[in-house]
Amino acid sequence: YISEPDQGIYDAFNKGLALATGDVIGVIGADDFYPSSDVIRSVVEVFEQRGVDSVYGDLQFIDPVSSKVVRKWKAGEYKRSNWLLGWMPPHPTFYIRRELAARTGEFDTSYHISADYDFMLRAMELHHPRVRRIPHVLVNFMVGGMSTRGLTAVIRGNLECLRSRRRHLGAPPLDAALFTKPLRKLLQLGGHKT
Repeated sequence: YISEPDQGIYDAFNKGLALATGDVIGVIGADDFYPSSDVIRSVVEVFEQRGVDSVYGDLQFIDPVSSKVVRKWKAGEYKRSNWLLGWMPPHPTFYIRRELAARTGEFDTSYHISADYDFMLRAMELHHPRVRRIPHVLVNFMVGGMSTRGLTAVIRGNLECLRSRRRHLGAPPLDAALFTKPLRKLLQLGGHKT
């Protein structure tokens, strides 16, 4: 691995993209972890099917103090243009063929919180890949990172997502996803057995 100064998380992601030599690329945060030892095997098995360009799955948000699940993100099935309705896959569960990543380009570092959202939107909506969902939890995501630091981060991230939709999908100045994306998150809270 390489450890060196960078210009933020998305600059570091871009360094990883540039160095990637495998057929499939995925990104997971330093404090996030796989819930079981067979996650990567299940991702590989889906990619071994003919014609699959991208894979994603579900995610659990974990409180770093109590280690309890605070939110479960069931990603749901991908349908073209669902981004305009507030849908997105959880980025730590998102895997992409290297060829599709090359066509998509780098993470746009002008987004401080939502470059991952913008990258996935461009990959899935602009390049029309063959996408598969693995319907179980692929990653345990520790709460407290850039996008989950508090209300200000959530608002800023949501506005950056709107900017991406406007730029790449021609969304209006205020679209449905600006409101439904946060609502989807609220509906994922609570009801977890610990």
